Amino acid sequence: LYTLPQGYQELNDLFEDTLPETVEGILDSGMNLFDFFKAFSEGNLIFQELCNDFQITFEHGLKAFEEAYSETEDLLIGIGHCYVSLLSQFKDPSLIAQGKGDLARQLQGRAKELISLGGLLSEEGTVAGRELFQEMQGYLPHSMDALTSAATFLAVLSGIKP
Repeated sequence: LYTLPQGYQELNDLFEDTLPETVEGILDSGMNLFDFFKAFSEGNLIFQELCNDFQITFEHGLKAFEEAYSETEDLLIGIGHCYVSLLSQFKDPSLIAQGKGDLARQLQGRAKELISLGGLLSEEGTVAGRELFQEMQGYLPHSMDALTSAATFLAVLSGIKP
């Protein structure tokens, strides 16, 4: 079900062939959910977020969203700019786990270029963004979706009305 890097053999030993056996092994070990997330946080942005006080969401995602929204007052531009900003800073582990590491690096590079053009806050960046989003159809980075959703949710909680 899961594979951990070397040095985590005792955790790897908890994982069996079936999910029920694996759950039973984890429960028998006394491992709590936080320990599980921490053990698997290497290479998993969502687990990292859960173990590190949502640092990526607050320091990167929400900041990018608020920057774009305060300038444009357009919710879609805020969400898109947040997404591209996160993608420019982090390779998506869900793509890497699917054996698409080259694609993850390529998308990150394209997102960095887009941010250097001003992100979705400039005409040139908006054109590049449309092209990037069209190319990404069918293989969206799932971790970036989750982080963008979290940042958008926090923005709504802070008073932005969609």
